[in-house]
Amino acid sequence: MKLHNSAVPLLKSKDWQSESSGVSIPETIVVIGLIGSIICLIFPLMLHTREASRLHSCQNNLRILTEAVRCYHDTYRQLPPAAFWDTNATASIALHRSNQIELITRQNWVQLILSYIGEASLSEQFDPLLPIGDVHHLHPRTTRLKAVTCASDPHNNLENFHQYFPSEDSELPITFARGNYAINGGTQYFDFVAPSTSHPNVQYGHLLLDNKSRLFQLWGNGLAGINKTFSYQDFSNGQSTMIALEEIRAGVHPLDPRGTWALGQLGASITGAHGVNGDDYGPNNQWNRADDILGGGILHEVLGATKLQQEEMPCVSYIDRNQQATARSKHSGGVNVSFLDGSVRFISDNIDSSLWHVMHSR
Repeated sequence: MKLHNSAVPLLKSKDWQSESSGVSIPETIVVIGLIGSIICLIFPLMLHTREASRLHSCQNNLRILTEAVRCYHDTYRQLPPAAFWDTNATASIALHRSNQIELITRQNWVQLILSYIGEASLSEQFDPLLPIGDVHHLHPRTTRLKAVTCASDPHNNLENFHQYFPSEDSELPITFARGNYAINGGTQYFDFVAPSTSHPNVQYGHLLLDNKSRLFQLWGNGLAGINKTFSYQDFSNGQSTMIALEEIRAGVHPLDPRGTWALGQLGASITGAHGVNGDDYGPNNQWNRADDILGGGILHEVLGATKLQQEEMPCVSYIDRNQQATARSKHSGGVNVSFLDGSVRFISDNIDSSLWHVMHSR
C-alpha cells in the first residue's frame, strides 16, 4: 500500500535553491567592513599594549641593574667606576686622546655587577688584566644579555653586533654584543677648562695625569668616571634626584659603537659631556652635531647624514673619538632613567635643560 501525505507538498527545485543560496554579496561586503573596522580599532590598542609591556620590561631592567649597582656599593663601599682604562697598554698615558680602545679598555660597570644580576659565570670569563679586545674575551663580550636589552630598540638584535677595526689593515673586526643602558658620566663640559669669561661653562671635565705613577683619571659631575669611583656621601644632592643609569640606543650600523654593553667607552655604556645646552643636551637630542663618537666620519660616509637623522641617531662627522653622548631610546617622547635610590622614571624629551643637568650632577 502506498502512503501519500498530501499535507506535505514537495519542494520545487527553484524553492530549494532559494532556501540554500547562502550570504549575498552586499551582506559579505558589510561583514568584511565590520571586520575591518574592528581590526582598525583593535590594532592600535594591540600596539599600545605591546609597547606598554616593553616599557615596563625596560623599567624593570633598570631596577635590576640599579639594585646591582647598590649591592656593589654595599660590598666595596663605593660605586663601580664607569670603566677601567690601562695606562700600561700604550706609551702615552693621555688615554682620552687614544683611539686604541681595544688595548686601553678593561672592565666596565656592567662587567663589575654581573655577579649581582645572576651572571656570575659570565663575570668569571672576563679577565681584568687583559684588554677587552683580547681574544680571551670573544665569548663574554659577544654574549647577548636580557638584562641590558630593551625590546623597543629594533637595532639591538642578533644581526647587529658592533664591529671595531683596530686599524685600516685589520682584516677581522673585534666584535661586541649590543646593550641599551649606560651609567651617568655627567653633563659637564667635555674640555678640561675651568669657568672663565672666555669659557663660561658651568661645570667641566676633570683630568688627572701623572707620568711618574702612570696615573690616569677622567671624571665629570656624574655618578662615575674613568678609573674614578664615588660613594654615597659624595652626592650632596641626595640619591633620589641623582640619575644612576639611563637608556641608550644600539648603534644603527655595525661600525656605530653606541649601545655596546661590555665596552667601557662614552656612547657604548657611558653617557657624558652632553651639557646643559649646546648640541647634545637633553634626551634624544636631534641636532645634526650631537653625539661625538669614534668612527663618526665613517658612519657619515657609509650611511649619510640624512639616514642618521631618519634613524634619529645623529652624530658628528668631523670628530673621531668617543667623547660625548646623551641618553636615547625608541620609546615615544622620552627615555627611562633610574635614580640612585633605585626608583625608575620616564623623562620627557621636553624636560627643562637645567633640570636635566641637575639630575645628572652630584
